[in-house]
Amino acid sequence: MSISGKFNETKEDLKTEIRLAIPEGRVTGNWRVDEHDIVMNLPYISVRFSPEILWDVYDRNIGGEIIGSISDYHMSIHVFHSNCLCEPACEKGKYAQDVGMRIIDRLLGVGAPLNLSPVGWDIDDLRMRESEPSRGAHRISRVIIEGTIHIKRID
Repeated sequence: MSISGKFNETKEDLKTEIRLAIPEGRVTGNWRVDEHDIVMNLPYISVRFSPEILWDVYDRNIGGEIIGSISDYHMSIHVFHSNCLCEPACEKGKYAQDVGMRIIDRLLGVGAPLNLSPVGWDIDDLRMRESEPSRGAHRISRVIIEGTIHIKRID
């Protein structure tokens, strides 16, 4: 876990946690990729970060004797997987939804001691939604996980 909380370190920490949750998947920070690359590497997971929001903290005391600042990163994780067509009465996005729930469980610390956040100081506002892939791909489904990572940036 990064303690400096810089943009690239935090994004790499998040990608590492997703790789641990979904070892069979391809996890990348590149989000402009060819659809063929996605289809050939399912489940395909891309991570996107928004610009950092840096919070002023009175006297820069962020807890105990620690001096620094607090920053937030809004993240979105795009999970692509093949459609579920072989099981009777199966929703087409089932495989992508299942992978998405495994990621959310990992980020929420489900099963971890004391439910500590695996990335940063805290993760909240996690939500998942279905979204049709661009250009209307017929063989793959996508879910998007969004949330906020809070970082205590230690000086």
